Amino acid sequence: MKERNYEKLTFRMMSYIDFEEFKRACLASPEELTAFLSKGEFMEYYNVVDYLNLFNAMLKDRETNVYALFEGKTLVGVGTSSPANRSFGSQLIYWIRNGFHGRGYGLFFMYNLISRAINNGADYAELIIDRENIPSIKVAETLGLTKIKEWERPESGQGERNSGKFAAYYAFDHRLEVEAERLQVEPFILLQDLWFREALGQIEAPKMITRRNKFGKTRLSQNLRFFSDESERPKEA
Repeated sequence: MKERNYEKLTFRMMSYIDFEEFKRACLASPEELTAFLSKGEFMEYYNVVDYLNLFNAMLKDRETNVYALFEGKTLVGVGTSSPANRSFGSQLIYWIRNGFHGRGYGLFFMYNLISRAINNGADYAELIIDRENIPSIKVAETLGLTKIKEWERPESGQGERNSGKFAAYYAFDHRLEVEAERLQVEPFILLQDLWFREALGQIEAPKMITRRNKFGKTRLSQNLRFFSDESERPKEA
């Protein structure tokens, strides 16, 4: 594998002071924001107020944490973590700025997004990827994520290149993997057990709460976390 140099990269939560750099990254990346995402839809008509409204809406969403990847002072990646389609997990979405592909930045960024989601208390991190989005699939498979399922739904999806064909990849909390190995089952089986017990009312899924950010002093809406204390987390079967 090609050796990468990540010394100049900084992964952190997005802050209000990043607005101008966020706007520049968006302006430089129309393809990245419209190919398999809908974030760039109508962006060609945006003025500064539209960009500001978009930026503020992202940061104020109380169920979403927004992360940034910087090379020096240049914003090269934006990612979000929000509740997954099913309970006990986080869904991750990211994009890399135009001109910074082919450097392994997507791999570095996704690794950190997954690590942060798991550290924040998620039992798994979920990526829903269009099967035509080969670079993102390569990132998921290089990181060793588990492909859970594939499906087709032409009416769903995002972006101008939306194929209607999707794949779900999961990264599991290491504790879940250890327990699965002990029981000689796949980690996904333990997740299914959690969902089943939740449906029966035996356990409750963790909820997003406001908690002091252990990664540094930031704004209030950057402190949203899943429950992460052992006493608060449901036990695996």
